[in-house]
Amino acid sequence: MCLTQSMCDDSNEALAENNLNLPNITERDGCLAAGFDEETCLIRIVGGLQEFDTYLQYMEKEMKDNKFRFLKLGTAQLAHNLKLLIKKADAVPTPNPTASKNLLSELQSLKTWSKNVGLRLILWHYTRFMEGTIRVVRYLHTRSTVA
Repeated sequence: MCLTQSMCDDSNEALAENNLNLPNITERDGCLAAGFDEETCLIRIVGGLQEFDTYLQYMEKEMKDNKFRFLKLGTAQLAHNLKLLIKKADAVPTPNPTASKNLLSELQSLKTWSKNVGLRLILWHYTRFMEGTIRVVRYLHTRSTVA
């Protein structure tokens, strides 16, 4: 990244400014094979997908690419479909609109280097989150076809 883009002068600043609180799937979310808890896991995944909405909105604006709009729509649809599998759907936390608006403003105010680092981190975390989500969906599908 530093060889192709002359942004490395501010690398310490960018890393120091990186206080992104991106969703992730951890052991306590009940999504791992050992200790799998379907309800807890689905609640965490749907909540995480909803949290990514603001970050994907930011990426859509910054990258000016329709692919991110479609990614955002697909993510929202996945969250909706998975929410239908949750017995206590009201247990899914709803993102705070004010906090989302503030986060979007904060992201948009980043300097060039921090912005580029942030975009890459968002994509990386989103990819990791989706990998975990796919594993859970496959597990649920396999479990339902075996039963």
